[in-house]
Order: sequence, then C-alpha cells, then structure tokens
Amino acid sequence: MRAAFRKAITSLLTLRLLDAKRLARVTAYGLRKFILREKIPGTAVVALTFKCFCKCGCCASGIFSDYFKDAMLPFEEAERLIPAIAAAGTPRLHLTGGDPLAHKDLAAIARLASERGLVTFVETSAVTLTEEIILALKEAGVTSVNISLDSSDPALHDSTRGVSGCFSRAAEMIGLCVKHGQPCMISTYATRESIYGGDIFKLVSFAREAGCSGIRILAPQPSGNWIENEAVILKKEDADYLEARLPLFFPVYNRTPQISCPLKDGYKIFVLPDGNFAPCEHLPYIFKDSKDMDLGGLQAKINSYDFFRGEYACIPRSPEYRREHPEVAKRGGPIFI
Repeated sequence: MRAAFRKAITSLLTLRLLDAKRLARVTAYGLRKFILREKIPGTAVVALTFKCFCKCGCCASGIFSDYFKDAMLPFEEAERLIPAIAAAGTPRLHLTGGDPLAHKDLAAIARLASERGLVTFVETSAVTLTEEIILALKEAGVTSVNISLDSSDPALHDSTRGVSGCFSRAAEMIGLCVKHGQPCMISTYATRESIYGGDIFKLVSFAREAGCSGIRILAPQPSGNWIENEAVILKKEDADYLEARLPLFFPVYNRTPQISCPLKDGYKIFVLPDGNFAPCEHLPYIFKDSKDMDLGGLQAKINSYDFFRGEYACIPRSPEYRREHPEVAKRGGPIFI
C-alpha cells in the first residue's frame, strides 16, 4: 500500500515537468494503452554514440561500444527516426550513449523531439557539461537532464567512473541546472552494498537538498562490463527493503523491482548509432538491416523469435534465461538476428 501511494505521489509531482503538448501526448498514450489495450511503445532509447568520457566498471554499453567505437548517429537519420517514434505514439525519449554530450548535434536532436511533444531526457555523466550546454538544452526544450552519480561519496564515485573530479563536476552542473530552471535528476543504480550500507539513501537526500526534480534508481544489470557477474542481480527482498525506506513526497523513480518483461509487447524502441534497432540495451542482439523497420510491427518482429517467447521477468536479469541462452551471459560482440 505504501509503495502504491508513493508511486502515485511521484507521478503527480512529475506532471510539473510537462508542458501542454507533452501532457497531451502522455494522456493519449495512457488512453490507448490502458483503455483501448493497444500495444504501443512506451519509451524510446536512442544511443547517439557509444563514445564516452568515463570508464565505468558497471557500464551496460559494453555490449555495443567496442563494435560501434566512436560512431555517431547522423543528424539526417535522427530527422527520419524521431518523427517515426512520435508517430508510433511513444511518449518518452531518452538520448543516451555512451555520453550524448559527445554528439555535436545533441541540442538540435533534442529540439526535434521536444517539438513533437516527446518527454525528452538527456543522460550524461556531466564530465563535459557546461553552463552554455545547459542553456542550449533548456532552449531546445529538454524535459530533464539526468546526471549519473554512483555514490554520495565523491571518492567512490570518481573511482567507479575512472575520472578524477567527476563527482564535483556533476554536483556543480546540478547546481547550474537548478539555477537556470533546467529540470535535472540524478540517475543511479542500487547495489546490495549501497542499499544496506545506506549510501543510496544519502544520495536520495543529496538529490532533494540540491534541488533536483527527482532521482531515478536503476537495478544493476548483468550486461555490458558486468555481463558475467550474475551476483549483481538484486533479489526481491533487496528491492523491497529499498522501496520501504524511500521518501513519500520527493520523486524517486525506483526501477529495481522485478517486473514481467514488457519486451514481447514491443514496449521499448532501442536505436543504435547506425540507425538500426535492437530489442533491449541490456541484451546483445541487433535486428539486422532494420533501419527501415516499421515501428508498428515491432511487437510482431520480437515475437517472431523463439528465444523471446518464454515467460520471464526482466530478461537480462533472469537467471533462467541466462542459463537457457548462454550467449547473453558471456563477453563478445553483438549478435545480429
């Protein structure tokens, strides 16, 4: 009951971030999905590049970064893709990587999305974020700049990111976002150590005191650089312990509980820097020659593969799936399907 109440409060507080056009898109999506029962992609993740300024041991992009290296999504490809994502009825877009700040056309691509009413997030470590870029993203209509912080301890964060001064830079940029009225959130992941040691709760307090619009807590994924480390998968009791101690009246987007994987419903659109599509950023598969794929047929495309048809919770975090499909649990390049 408490968890449901907290999530409802968070949803209401989130409405502060939406203008009329975005609110209309989110409302239309809700009606089509929950009333009309249509299978519409709920979120799109566009990896503009896998180039990055950090060397994180936990990085999920390790599945694709060696293959794509410093490739950048051409602006012309973004001009084609973003209208298609909007036409599919998708309400939310994450511009990510790598670090999207490495893409020279980031603000222009964000503008393409915001003009179509997409709730647009930019995911970054903030290593190369500046006041000038913050103002450009605000002018482009970015809904939130999501800044990654792995710990409330500056030394620990810097060491996990492999960049000295990374924490202080992120904290400074959060302050500038707040100063200029650009909504920002902290994006982090929870481990057993940070949950039971209390660091995750210190980070929530830091986000609130810094004036962030919220904090997003992700589950650690046994993918990318952690692909062979199944021990990072949180258990239900870990997620329950975390959820029971989160504040009621500060937006915390807790993504740690296991859910019934929405992959087979075509919930997520994941775009790679060459314009091709993949089913999930935490799985090694890429749809071969998929640049022109009809997004309305995404669900049918996914369900045409036998290895997506079983009943699983979050597939990348499913020990059963990893045993049945060992290619998702070992290092190697992407697999084209």
